[in-house]
Amino acid sequence: YKPDFRQAIADSWPKSIDDSEARNDWDWMPKYDLDAISKEMIDQLKSTYKS
Repeated sequence: YKPDFRQAIADSWPKSIDDSEARNDWDWMPKYDLDAISKEMIDQLKSTYKS
C-alpha cells in the first residue's frame, strides 16, 4: 500500500471550518448537511455502479 500524495494535502486542512462570518455577512447557508451529503453521495454511487 502506498498512500496517495494528495492525502498529505487533505491532512493539512483544518478539521472544521468556522463559517459564522459568512453566515453573518452574506446570510450564507450551506447547501448540504451531513445527512444530505451522505444521501447525495450514496445516490451518485448507486447510479455510477448500477449493473
